[in-house]
Amino acid sequence: MCTVAPLPMHTQQPQQHQVRSPVGNNTPVRTVNPPPDFRIVTESYRKSLYVKHPRIKEEPPITATGTVAELLQRGKSRKRKSTEQNALNNTIRLILDMMEITDSCDQRVEDALFLIMDRFVSLRENINDPTVRSSLLVKVRHSIHCKKWRVKRQMLKEKGVNDVTSCDTMIQKSEQSEDSLHG
Repeated sequence: MCTVAPLPMHTQQPQQHQVRSPVGNNTPVRTVNPPPDFRIVTESYRKSLYVKHPRIKEEPPITATGTVAELLQRGKSRKRKSTEQNALNNTIRLILDMMEITDSCDQRVEDALFLIMDRFVSLRENINDPTVRSSLLVKVRHSIHCKKWRVKRQMLKEKGVNDVTSCDTMIQKSEQSEDSLHG
């Protein structure tokens, strides 16, 4: 397990946020304070990310037909993902690949998170909501984990380990010390 150093605060002080009911109604459940290292994203900071990462160009955000909760919900077996969910997953992979992030402990994961949120209207509007940000961070870390798994599997196959069972066993042994994001 890796540890990430707290990030510096930016131009605004953290504010209390209302955590909404997951059902989708607008009734606040409780008010929470963001964690002490919670970064408030301002318009100027958002713009500076594109300067900091010149390979990623600013694009008009995608307007989703569903809610933020629907966009961020995890896929269920036998239930197809919506077009917006596919677009989000593709955007996550694209941003991570362009930033060449291969480890969830990389300090640039937070920048990637903000750049991903900037690509969707509903996520951009909730960029400073700790619950939305946390839910998306789980998806981003899961995507990083899956990519590491695919790369390891491909490398083992290229080395001549064609037996899928032995390949899977080798992958499991190499990941015993890591926290698994697959539940």
